[in-house]
Amino acid sequence: MGLAISENTSASIGSVEPAADPVLSIGTSGSIIYATGTLIYSPLQIDPGVYVAEEEQQKLRIRPYPFWAHATASLMGEIHPETTYPNPVMDPSVRPLLTETVSGLLRTLLLLLEMHAYQSGVVVTRVEVRRFIDPDDDSEEIVVTQWVVLAPETALRYWDRLGGKIERWAGLLVGELANVLFQQIVVRVRWETGVRPF
Repeated sequence: MGLAISENTSASIGSVEPAADPVLSIGTSGSIIYATGTLIYSPLQIDPGVYVAEEEQQKLRIRPYPFWAHATASLMGEIHPETTYPNPVMDPSVRPLLTETVSGLLRTLLLLLEMHAYQSGVVVTRVEVRRFIDPDDDSEEIVVTQWVVLAPETALRYWDRLGGKIERWAGLLVGELANVLFQQIVVRVRWETGVRPF
């Protein structure tokens, strides 16, 4: 999995932090449930490229993830419901790459990115999912970019913690899922300073 931060600066994956007590639980249908028992998501729609989910009482936008990723609930820790989060925008060019396996990994990865932003109290201005074709070998990857409003040094610390969570999640994947994740999906975090989010 390619991991990068800022325009052209690569950041290594940081150390793994111990997970806080999770405030989320997983329902029998794969739904995500807040500690109060409130259901906090509506289904993710990948094919049309539209992500729609909002639970007014909690002011959260959370998405479901597949059964094989239930263990990721332990990675989530505490969240900050007051933080708003933009719906990811998917470029139509990504659709040919969305096999069932890749779609499941992408759903979970987007959830992990969102929950990390909530936990960190970080403002995210946009999230984009695009296709990248390497001109050298014609390989194709899905690139997920999260824009955060942070100073550069704070963004690097945020990235280190996120990289650790992604690595921990990848360690929970069974079979070839981790290989698919590392070979077909790239995560980037970019910072914006001086941006007023609202």
